[in-house]
Amino acid sequence: MTSEAFVYIALLKCPILSGTISGDQGLECPYLAEILDTSELIYDMQPGFLSPSLVNIARRFTTWSFAPSITLPIFAGGQNVANLDLAHIEKNVAIAQYELAIQTAFREVSDALSARGTYLDQRQAQEALVAADVEAYHLAEMRFRSGVDSYLSTLDAQRSLYAAAQGLVSVRQAELANQVTLYKALSGGWQQRTVSTQ
Repeated sequence: MTSEAFVYIALLKCPILSGTISGDQGLECPYLAEILDTSELIYDMQPGFLSPSLVNIARRFTTWSFAPSITLPIFAGGQNVANLDLAHIEKNVAIAQYELAIQTAFREVSDALSARGTYLDQRQAQEALVAADVEAYHLAEMRFRSGVDSYLSTLDAQRSLYAAAQGLVSVRQAELANQVTLYKALSGGWQQRTVSTQ
């Protein structure tokens, strides 16, 4: 293969000259087909001679240079500096949100632990009240059966017992809800278990 044929094939395959650069439809050379007339080039390709059509091609494209380049805006109006400032601000906001999440978690755990001690004391006091009301009810019932007292005292003792038992249920419910809150604040999880009925 002669050097002219090699140049011809290289020019045909060049994406800039053929307009096949991806997304670039503006790179069209209207006189390319005229310059690269195959019959003329094949006819002119004599061994040892430089084809006049290739000389014309070389003259028309002598100002092209291919080199890597980088493009940065010179007059961006402070846009790059503003983008950098925005990135710093977003980083600081993310750090503040993270710190807030940590502080909230510590506060929730602290509140749940302090409430746990309070609910424990309330439950013990309510259990003692229920035990005292049970004893009072039994005494009132024994007094009524022996005829010493009216049934109204027995009903009053029973009402006090039911109120104390209801208070104990409420305190126990609050204590269990506090345990769930504490478990959740400590990032606990649970697995659902299904009981098979056989």
